[in-house]
Parts: sequence; C-alpha cells; structure tokens
Amino acid sequence: MKVIAMPVQMVASFDDKGRVRPIKFRWMHRGENRVIQVDQIISQQSRQIAGTPMILFDCHSTIDDQLVYYQLKYDVTANTWILFKM
Repeated sequence: MKVIAMPVQMVASFDDKGRVRPIKFRWMHRGENRVIQVDQIISQQSRQIAGTPMILFDCHSTIDDQLVYYQLKYDVTANTWILFKM
C-alpha cells in the first residue's frame, strides 16, 4: 500500500456507545469523484498520533472488479476522515 493521506467525505454510523463505523466515502481519483462502499473492516485500533487521538481502520472494498485494501483514519478531535493508505 502506498501513502495517499487525502481527506475524504465519509458516511459513518455511530452506535449507542459512541463507537464509529465507516460505511462509504467519496474519493477524488484521476479527476473523477468516486463513491467507495466499505465492504469489510478487517481491524480497528485507537492510537495517539502526534498527540491527536485517532482511530485507524484497515478495510477492503471491491473497486473496478478488484479487491482493494486500504486504511482510513478518523480524527476523533476534529471529526475528520483521511484515506491514509491504498
């Protein structure tokens, strides 16, 4: 996977305990807006990165008939999402 580190618009759900789950995101790729459905969350971990609490999601989706693995970061303080690696 290579580092992309691109902010993305995310549709996510929160349960009654405040746990977040990414559903789908919008990604600008080669000048085209694409909506990527998160097919499966493989792992999830909470970390402090440069003093900022983050939740890292290792996921995969089928994109153009290929299984693609990627990592999403959720900034808990700023409530923003980053497509970090793909």
